[in-house]
Amino acid sequence: MATIINNPTPVETRSVEVDNSSGWVVAVLILLIVIAGGAFAWMHYHGAASNNAAPAASGGNNYNITLPAAPASGGTGTTP
Repeated sequence: MATIINNPTPVETRSVEVDNSSGWVVAVLILLIVIAGGAFAWMHYHGAASNNAAPAASGGNNYNITLPAAPASGGTGTTP
């Protein structure tokens, strides 16, 4: 009588190394969003908004219109 031992060859296990740089990418994106939001808020509420604002009305509407000078002879300026 013969003893037969069947030992299968061990299966080679592969370990996959995960690149952990995805955390840095998320951190950089969050940092950029915070910086962009702060810059927007600064420009919108503090910096440029006061420079580009329209002047306050002082009692009524003021229209600056340049009119031609009246003729030296007087009259309405139209020739009949």
